[in-house]
Amino acid sequence: MSADPQWFVSADLPVPAQRQALRHWLSLRMAGQQVPDMDQLDLHDWPADALPHLSLVRGRPGVDRLQLEFIGNVAAMFSGVTHGGRYMDEFYPLEQMAMVNSFFALPAKARGPVLVHDLFALPPDGAGLMRVERLCMPFQAADGEVCLFVTLHYFKPLGEKPLRRMRVIAPGTVLQSRHVWHLAM
Repeated sequence: MSADPQWFVSADLPVPAQRQALRHWLSLRMAGQQVPDMDQLDLHDWPADALPHLSLVRGRPGVDRLQLEFIGNVAAMFSGVTHGGRYMDEFYPLEQMAMVNSFFALPAKARGPVLVHDLFALPPDGAGLMRVERLCMPFQAADGEVCLFVTLHYFKPLGEKPLRRMRVIAPGTVLQSRHVWHLAM
């Protein structure tokens, strides 16, 4: 796994919906702010192309229980989580929660968007590989603490097409590599 995050130019984001979502996130920041306030968030205003890939998570990683408030249909299909409103530790296997917290800690610590590419070996016995490309954009509470995250998820099954449905959230899923980029804006 890459040790230190590298920089990525936001104009080079490969998916148009990512660029649109990032422009929208940037437009929500008040003058002089690194991170928009969470009361600026209204999913109705986000680019329509982003919504199927989008999730909304509330909580401070490593401190609070993280709650999935919204998940788009494409993100739900590959993750295996079909609805929001639940705490992530209710559907993620225990052995994956440290990985989940470390993912959300990245934009919280950076106080800005991060692009993360994870490679997962999926059960049974690592039979399938899935690359998940995620753009995660943080929001802050009134006290300045980052505690809300909008993430766009793009799932890319690798290798031969599996005969079964591939889900990233499942017992036995193993994170094989993680590459992190901060976005230069």
